[in-house]
Amino acid sequence: MGKNLAKAKVTFYFCDGGTCRKAGSENAIRSARAHIRNKGLWDDTHTIKTRCNGRCENAPTWIVQPGDFWYKEVDQQKAIQIVDEHCDFNRPLESELIFRAGQDKVESKRERPPVATPTFHLVEDDSLGEVFKARGFHSDQYLYPFFLFLAEKPGKTQIKTEDGRSFAFAELSEVDYTDTYKIILRFKNDEVVLVSAIVPKTEPKELIQSRVSFCEYFIQPDSGHKTVRLKDKISRLVAELFIDAEDEEIWKYCLNIQLNNAENPKMEPSA
Repeated sequence: MGKNLAKAKVTFYFCDGGTCRKAGSENAIRSARAHIRNKGLWDDTHTIKTRCNGRCENAPTWIVQPGDFWYKEVDQQKAIQIVDEHCDFNRPLESELIFRAGQDKVESKRERPPVATPTFHLVEDDSLGEVFKARGFHSDQYLYPFFLFLAEKPGKTQIKTEDGRSFAFAELSEVDYTDTYKIILRFKNDEVVLVSAIVPKTEPKELIQSRVSFCEYFIQPDSGHKTVRLKDKISRLVAELFIDAEDEEIWKYCLNIQLNNAENPKMEPSA
């Protein structure tokens, strides 16, 4: 029988992302659950393992509800203290908080700087010639939304794979991301497979190396055409996306979402 959630007064969300696991989260989680069980609090609480909570710099992290209490660097000793404070006294363990509902900033000595906005630089590319180039973000948190956007508003955008196959996004039938590591773009008569998620070292070397690890954006000054180039972990070409100069909405999306509100370079005429 599942837990009666109507009886649960406190819910503990234990981060189980990769960084938290490396920092010892599993030991803290086991200690907390054992402590809850032995104190007879199992029916009055609920415990959930989550994926990454987005606070890797404070690993291992917990979130406790109600109250939206965020905890940092939770080890076995802190785990038991946090459980006792919330379950016995209905209050947080103040000394270990990095955030609570109502605060206007995170209290952390390990705060990471904001993500920088890429800028375009004029370069000479082997296949595109003189172009403006910027390095974008390559994780699946950027690529998957990008392909979903193109599925809805394909314009004249095309994709060309490293083996020479070309497809128009107007013919895209599905963006499938049910695989653990791969995004599959299904077109009418074929598909393009892109390894986009982090691949652990336990997987085959070829799979690890084939993950998209570089995403480059190019603007051709004369024509206004844009190119998005995807490369794998060892800098091999995976695919290129060609965005027509008329597809302004797609390029605006790239600047705002994929390039973190980047600005177009100044297109000064050639001498």
